Parts: sequence; C-alpha cells; structure tokens
Amino acid sequence: MRGAADISSPAQDRITLELVKGALGAARSEMEALIARTSMSPFIREKKDFFTAFLDRDGNLVVSTALTLAGNLVAAIIEQYPREDMRDGDLYWYNDVYASKGGVSQVNDTVFVMPVFDGGRLVAFAEAWGHLWDVGGTYPGSVSPHATSVFHEGIMIPPVRVMRDGVINDEVVRIYQRNSRFPEMMKGDLNAIMAACKLGKQRLQETIERYGGEAVEAAFAEMLRRNEAALRRQIETHVPDGQWRFRDWIDSDAATDNAYYVEAQLQKKAGKLAIDLSGSSDQALGSINFVMDDSVIGHILGLYMTRDDPSVGMNAGFTRAIDTIVKRPGSIVWPDFPAAVGLRSHTMLRVTTALQGALAQATGGKASGASAVYVLYYLRSLDKETRAPLLCVDGLAVGFGARSTADGIDAVYYVAQEN
Repeated sequence: MRGAADISSPAQDRITLELVKGALGAARSEMEALIARTSMSPFIREKKDFFTAFLDRDGNLVVSTALTLAGNLVAAIIEQYPREDMRDGDLYWYNDVYASKGGVSQVNDTVFVMPVFDGGRLVAFAEAWGHLWDVGGTYPGSVSPHATSVFHEGIMIPPVRVMRDGVINDEVVRIYQRNSRFPEMMKGDLNAIMAACKLGKQRLQETIERYGGEAVEAAFAEMLRRNEAALRRQIETHVPDGQWRFRDWIDSDAATDNAYYVEAQLQKKAGKLAIDLSGSSDQALGSINFVMDDSVIGHILGLYMTRDDPSVGMNAGFTRAIDTIVKRPGSIVWPDFPAAVGLRSHTMLRVTTALQGALAQATGGKASGASAVYVLYYLRSLDKETRAPLLCVDGLAVGFGARSTADGIDAVYYVAQEN
C-alpha cells in the first residue's frame, strides 16, 4: 500500500514555484539540444531516443519529458553508493536492467546521473540517458528477436561511479567501448550524454544560487504534490467504484510460436485505486519480457487522464496517486533474471492498451483504442574490403489508436521521438 501525500497542504509561493519550473524546463531542453547536436549515432541524432531529467534527492522524477519508461533512476545507485558519500563532481552510470529494477528496460539504454549540492548538502540529481547504437551481444545493434537471454543482448554495466571529484575513470569507459562493434560512435554518444549531465548540474546549481536550495526543494515537493492531486481528482471524477479487467495479446515472442498476453485489473474502492498485472503471462523465452518499474503505470494513467491540464507535466507524483500496484515475479512484466528484454516495447505497448481497455470499461468508453507496436528494422552487413560490420537501423511510425472523441493520430513514433 502506497502512502498518499497530503494533497490539502498549502502551496508555496507560486511565483517562485513557476520560476523554478520554468528554469528547469528550459535547462532540460538545453540538455536535450546538447545531446542532439553532439552525439554520433543515428539512434540518438535522428530517432531522438534519449531522455533528460531532474530528480529530487530521493530519486523521484520531478522534471522530465513525456517518456513513460522512466522509473526511479537513482535508487539502484544509492544502494551501491550511499548519498552521504557522494561528492560534488561525481558521476554515476549503468545500463543493467535487472540491477536497476527497471530503471532502464533494455541494455542499449545507458543512464548517467550526477548529484547536485547546495553548500555541501545533496539536493537533487541531473540525469541523461541515450539508446546506444551497439553494446555488444550476439548481433550488431544488440537488439535481436533471436535473443533468449539478456547476455545475448550486450555488456551490462551495474551502477558504477565513472567520475570522482570531476576526474573520469577512463579504464571502465575503455572496457565498455571495447565491447562495441562501433567504439568511436559509442565514444561520441557517451561524451554527449555525460556533457548533458554536466550542463544539467550547472543549470540546476544556478537555479539554487538564485532562489536557494530550500526553495528549490520545496518547489520539487510541490510539483510532485500537484501531479498526485491532479491525477487523484481525475480518478475520483471519472472512475466509479468497481472492478474491471482487460487482456491484450502479443502474437509471438519470435523464439517460439506461443502467444502471450498482458492482463490488467483495475479496482477502485473508497477512493483508493489498485492495479493488478499479476494475471499476465509467464515470462517469455524470447526477448519481449519487460522489467517494468511501478512508475510506468503511473505515467501511463497520469499522462492520459491529465492531458487537458497544461500545468501538469510528467513526474513521480502520478505514481503516488495509485495506491496499489501488483506484479508477479516470473511474469512477462516482471521476469526473472536473465530473461531477454530487447524487444520489451511489444509488452510495454500491451501494458498501455490493457490499462486503456480496463479504463474504457470503467469510464463508459472514455479511453484510447489499442495501438500497434512501433517498428524497428535492422539491416546488417559487412564491408566488402575491411570486413568491418555495417549497420542500418530505422524506426517506422505506426500511429496511435482512436480516441473517444476523434480518430487516432497518424504516423506517431512513440511519445518523445521522431519518425
């Protein structure tokens, strides 16, 4: 059972709140622009598969883009590196799906996190991640429908401190690059993402210097509170007491001919909302398994149900509005290590559509129809002269399902990326 925040507490100074929100929103966009302009791989430069954010000292997502896959990106780092031992100039790094408990959900997604201090006191974290072109594994590009283990999908980096007091640990970076078929491209992407973290830290420190650390922390808390309150209002207004269940299917996991499904049960009782995914299929042999952080559920519902409120951005307050989330170990949405996860997007979209199906029953059809899964194709070859690997990857947009008031949106590639 999740503890609800006190949504009746008085708001802090509204002007300061809006100034902090505006400053950090602009800083986050600046971090994204840096990555887009300085990275090397088409996956980041063209497809825009990267993400920047600011988080509070406990790892709660506060300022971010609308990317529903973002969980608590700091919890796994804190388990290994206590906050009291962190220093100004430290930088932390990982891509381990299981060690981060779904903080990232495939090994190509690589996270960098930098702590931000106010006079020696830890206040927040700046974060950036990107989908790297190739991190080893069985095939170039690392993602493959033929993978049956996460070990087939590339090198895994558990949470490590890659920079201490501003000095980078070049040895661990060189080990990582050595495991890529495209080391120079990887080096360029890593430099871009790390530079974005440094920029985010600088901008957040400037905000702290201007308004004070306590004011920034208070703004963080208020932003989280407002999101929770906004989603709770929508749930109370549109979802009556009752219980609803919806199941959506995946034709195959590519490794077998078996079909798999995600089942979502939504229950509201006495103002409390519970979502149960434990009825979903057992984990797959193929790579459609999804190590799903609880925040994914909150983000899906929050983004949809508060879509008409321009004052609400995506943050961890959404997840606080859901009182209970249940997953079953060994299932397709909470698989046991070392299940393959590279094609988890198939299951992630079915989580979305199963939730929308249950919500449609609860609200008399006021939900979106199911969407097809966005498509990636990988063209792999060898250079005729050097025998070096060649790789072309592209994403094909497939659009979103119909809305209760209009057709679906054409040619949309997920939420924060380009076609």
